[in-house]
Amino acid sequence: MTDKLPYIIPFATFLKNEKNLSQNTIDRIIETSNHFWNFYSTNSSFTPLVKDISSNDVREYLVFLEANLHLKTTTINKHLSYLRNYLNYLYEHNLIDKYPLVQIKGKHYTRQHLYIVNWMSFIPQIAHISNIHFETIILLTCVSLGLEPKNILQIKYSDLIEQIHDTWLKNYIEKRTNFTFFTNPYLLQTSTGGHYATEFNIQQKIKNDRDILNMPLNLEYLRRSYIYSILQKDYSDEVLISKLHLSMTSLLNYKKNLIYYVKVKDFSIQNIKKTRIQKRSCD
Repeated sequence: MTDKLPYIIPFATFLKNEKNLSQNTIDRIIETSNHFWNFYSTNSSFTPLVKDISSNDVREYLVFLEANLHLKTTTINKHLSYLRNYLNYLYEHNLIDKYPLVQIKGKHYTRQHLYIVNWMSFIPQIAHISNIHFETIILLTCVSLGLEPKNILQIKYSDLIEQIHDTWLKNYIEKRTNFTFFTNPYLLQTSTGGHYATEFNIQQKIKNDRDILNMPLNLEYLRRSYIYSILQKDYSDEVLISKLHLSMTSLLNYKKNLIYYVKVKDFSIQNIKKTRIQKRSCD
């Protein structure tokens, strides 16, 4: 079952009355936009929302058109042109805050996307960096344990701590968790003890950590980098589906992307400037 394209009725009305397009052109735009939305909805780790569509989501859709549907570049660009109408509409009518096509220029779009992988075993060392935020460690730890992004913002202390086997990291998290409001608090909590509705404020707080670690830290990126890390190991498809919580279709897409369209680079603690690292205790 596919999800209905958000704002389809006002969008179609806009194309007809404001853009004065023919019905045939409108039908093609709607068809492509709906096809993208179904692809996005199927592969999104979050509840699919138009405001969360990123340039990487569009890029992966274009890769899907080429790798899975075997479309030619000219046809892909035509689909992109149709999709641009929908994304322009969303942006111009303040339905999304970020325009997803800024870095995508038709046939010149970058097909290979770099992911930093195999950072999971370095989390205790990252936590030793004096100016790394607690929130960054929580995000990394949650993703490294296989938790999906949609569940991480509401993760509570007891739910995470029971899954951690590293004693130092366990103590680090316990010492820095705010127990002021609840005995079992949210690990990523607001000033009043509640959980964040989105990761925006967290990402604003930890933005300097991205520069320190030389890698993006948004949940969608971390989730994908974790998946690509695990795919490099010699697991059966059955184990991968269970471990990564993926459908067979999504698993095959990730595998194909890893072979043809994704570049990976191993995380290295040596890439972090030594002046930024100061060994600290969990106190």
